[in-house]
Amino acid sequence: MKTLAIDCRMARMSGIGVYLRNVAPRCMAAMPDVRFRLLGFDGSFQPPEDCRWESVPFAAPIYSLTEQMRILPLLKDCDALWTPHYPIPILASPPLVATVHDTAHLALRDLFSGMRRAYAALMFQAVRFKAAEILCVSEFTRQEFLRRVGKPKGRMTTAHNGVDDVWLRPVPEQRKEPPYFLAVGNIKPHKNAHLLCRAFAAIAGACAADLIFVGESRFRTNEISIESLMAMCPGRITFTGNIPQEELIARMAGATALVFPSCYEGFGLPPLEALALGVPVIASDIPATREVCGEHAAYFPRNDAGRLGELMLSALESTPEERRAAGERGRDWARNFSWEKSAAITAEVLRRVLKK
Repeated sequence: MKTLAIDCRMARMSGIGVYLRNVAPRCMAAMPDVRFRLLGFDGSFQPPEDCRWESVPFAAPIYSLTEQMRILPLLKDCDALWTPHYPIPILASPPLVATVHDTAHLALRDLFSGMRRAYAALMFQAVRFKAAEILCVSEFTRQEFLRRVGKPKGRMTTAHNGVDDVWLRPVPEQRKEPPYFLAVGNIKPHKNAHLLCRAFAAIAGACAADLIFVGESRFRTNEISIESLMAMCPGRITFTGNIPQEELIARMAGATALVFPSCYEGFGLPPLEALALGVPVIASDIPATREVCGEHAAYFPRNDAGRLGELMLSALESTPEERRAAGERGRDWARNFSWEKSAAITAEVLRRVLKK
C-alpha cells in the first residue's frame, strides 16, 4: 500500500486553509487504497471513515529554514508528498505535488520586501524543476506560472476551487435597514480596501448604506490601518474580523452587494460564494475574477474609485425583481464550481504520481 504525506499546517487558515479543508478529505475518500500521513494535522477537518491515516506532529513555521530540515525525517517510507502551497522541501526525496494558488510575490513586487521576493523566486524555481506535478487553482494562475516562473519539468493541471453546497441552499430574505455593502478578505495592500473605502466615502452622502469588512485585519502597512480606513467615513465603515461561516452566510445573504476590489488574485472565492447565494457582485476587472464570475458580476477598472462608486449606487437602485433574476443566473453559474470536481482532479493527479 502506497503512503501519501500531506502538509496540513495551513488547514485552519483562510484562503489556502479553505482549500485544504475541502479538498484533502475528499481526496482521501477517493483513494481508499492509499495510506495518508497528515503532517501537522490538528483536527481541522474530519478524515473519512475507513480511511487509513496517521497524524504526525509538524509545527515548524511556514516559509522558514526550520521547515526545510524538520520535514525530511517525517517523509521516511512515504511514496509521495502533496503540499498545498508553493514552499516545498527542496531536499525531499519522494515525488512532490504542489498546489499553486497565485504568483503574487512575483507579480506585486512593490508590496513585498526584497527578502520575501527572493525567497518566493527560489521556491517557485524549486517547484518548477522538482515537482512531479503542479496543481493550479485557475487557468490564470497556470498562465502566470508559465510567464513569471517558466515551463515546469512536471505536468501542470488546473483544478478550480469550488463552492460548498451550504452556499447554494436557499436563504430567507435577509436585507436589513440600513442596507450595507460587504467586503470579504484579509486587509492586505493588494486587496484594495483603501480604494473601496475611498469610493464609499465619495457616495456615502448620497445613500443610506454602510460598508462592512469581514476578514483578518492584522495585516497593515504604514499607509493602511483599520483606523485610517474607518476615518475615511466615520461611523459608516465597520470591521468585524473573522466570523463563523454561519454568520458570514447570513451577512452576505443580506448585503446589497458583495464588493471585491482586489487588484490581484489567483482565484477569488468570496465572489463565487456570493453568486451561489444569489447576491450581486461588484468586482475589479482582473483575469481571475473574470474567470470565476464570467458575465455575472459588475466590473470596474481595478483602480477606478469613481466607477466603483457608480456601480455601488446602481446596485442600491436595482428592483427586487431584477435582483432575483440576476441572483438565479448567478446561482446557476456558481454550480459549475464544486469541491467535488476539484478533489476528483486532484486525486487523479495524486494517483498518477503514486504510480511513478
